[in-house]
Amino acid sequence: MRTDWLQAADYMMDETDELEGVTAIWEGNSHIDEWGMNCFYTMQNDLNEAYWVSLITAPESIPLNLLYNLGFMWVDVVNFLFYTPITVPNENWGFFFFYLLGDFTFRFIVHDSTA
Repeated sequence: MRTDWLQAADYMMDETDELEGVTAIWEGNSHIDEWGMNCFYTMQNDLNEAYWVSLITAPESIPLNLLYNLGFMWVDVVNFLFYTPITVPNENWGFFFFYLLGDFTFRFIVHDSTA
């Protein structure tokens, strides 16, 4: 979605490609339906009320999540320290920063319990 919007902005700056810009916006927005359905099913099946109650009532859940996710969290920290706004892929520091922050934070409360 973000890639399509960035592409649309590039097309819109060049006034001869307005149709391509509008098409890129439409293609970017077409992902909202899929994103919304995935978010809904995650909240309904994985992060439902029972999950949050079990996370709060079992104090060992958060340390277990940390142990399970320690490697992933280490990679997030290394990426944050290694990359700069100039060396980050596609030079999109804002996206990269918030992606790492969200990934790091979410790993405190979630781990994959399937084999």
